[in-house]
Amino acid sequence: METRKTIIITGANSGLGFSCAMNIAKTSPQYQIVLACRDLTKAEQAKEHIVQETGNQHILPMVLDLSSLQ
Repeated sequence: METRKTIIITGANSGLGFSCAMNIAKTSPQYQIVLACRDLTKAEQAKEHIVQETGNQHILPMVLDLSSLQ
């Protein structure tokens, strides 16, 4: 069983978060990257773009709304 370090990036579907996720996916393919976003559809789209550009398959979209206390 392979163990990977995991990096969670908030707001990863656009802007600085997306750029960070893309850069890490390119330079550190051994890491698992969690794209934590409010909108799962946008997170899935970001994942597909990152996988297509980098070939890194260790990208996981996740719903995370930090404005909600629930």
